[in-house]
Formats: sequence, structure tokens, C-alpha cells
Amino acid sequence: MSDGSTSPSRPRASVAFVNVDKSFGAVQVLHDITFKISPGSVVGLLGENGAGKSTLMKILAGYEKPSGGEVRVDGQVVNLDGPRAAESLGIAMIHQEFALARRGRTRPSALGRRGREGEGLLGVGSGQPSP
Repeated sequence: MSDGSTSPSRPRASVAFVNVDKSFGAVQVLHDITFKISPGSVVGLLGENGAGKSTLMKILAGYEKPSGGEVRVDGQVVNLDGPRAAESLGIAMIHQEFALARRGRTRPSALGRRGREGEGLLGVGSGQPSP
């Protein structure tokens, strides 16, 4: 029986970091990180540049291994030895990649290459998409 949704039902998982440390050589970038994310939660990870946010997410997504501590999914310790291992648990990371965006002003970028209304990808100002 369908509940009317168009996406397949997937069990939601909890994720926990338990005493996670990460060092690059002599520099320890994560120190004893412990917290849990409950199933279905949305969590913001905030901090200054260099605080370790990306490193922690790379550990969760299998791109980095912790120097110490554990990552748990649904209470079970997991060995995320690569992105495919994380993906098999439904964990993926969208990378921040500035090199993919052109430098320039926001308005011309939003309106298209010529930067005039009605000529952009979205046809801003004309009410119609551009061909």
C-alpha cells in the first residue's frame, strides 16, 4: 500500500561520533569530538575557518579516517574505508568547490552570460525560459 509519496521508503539512521580525533602529521585538527545525530534530524555544523567542520564531514563520508575514536551508525561501529562504504549506508557529501563557479558579479551570473533581462537561462524579466 502506498502512502502517497513518490520516494521509496528508507529507514532513517542515527549517526554518532564518539571521542573522534584527527591529526595531520603533528597537527591535531579534531580533539575528542563526541555527539549524536538522531534519525530524521537536520543539524548545522558551525565554526570558524580551520575549525575542522569539513574534516569531520570527510570522516563521516569516508574520505578521511579518524586518528582515534569511533563513528557509529545505528549504534554499530562502522569502518568507512571510502566514499562507497559511506554511500552504502546512505551517507554522501556534497563538496564545496569554488573552482566550478565563474568569478564576477551576481546579477550577470543569475541572468546569463550577457547579463541583460530576458537573455539569461531563466529568462528573467520576460516571464519565459530562454531557448
